[in-house]
Amino acid sequence: MHNVGDKRLVRELGLKEGLAIGLGTMIGAGIFVLSGIAAERVGPAAIISYILTGLICLPIALIVSELATGIPKAGGSYTFITQALGPLAGAVIGPGNWLGLSFATGFYLIAFGEYLSFFIPVIPPLVGAAVVGLFFTFLNYRGANYLLLTIPGGRR
Repeated sequence: MHNVGDKRLVRELGLKEGLAIGLGTMIGAGIFVLSGIAAERVGPAAIISYILTGLICLPIALIVSELATGIPKAGGSYTFITQALGPLAGAVIGPGNWLGLSFATGFYLIAFGEYLSFFIPVIPPLVGAAVVGLFFTFLNYRGANYLLLTIPGGRR
């Protein structure tokens, strides 16, 4: 499956895995974290905002899926923008995408810390968020090292 001289990313995610990643991201931020805050601030009008957001996101999801079909390369939005508008636009979108994902990760960690402090009150939310963030960073590091050691042609 992996050739020694092959330097391309391996595409092993199917429809189920892709849907799980996308839906997990949307549900994590939009439903588990923001719904309580939105309902507290605007009441039942929060439902209307979720419906409007869904209507806005649907065409965007269809466009991105069409781009992924037309440009089947790894890189996501960076690849699409670079193909359409050139490397300068890609150089802006790449770090912007990374920055957005970094902020989203911090947002998820703060929310997780809040949930954790609700169930274990002796743990302050920021401490819980920091510990969980470090734990997932460690898991990511270990997983990347494991893959490098197990893929033929990887680092030994």
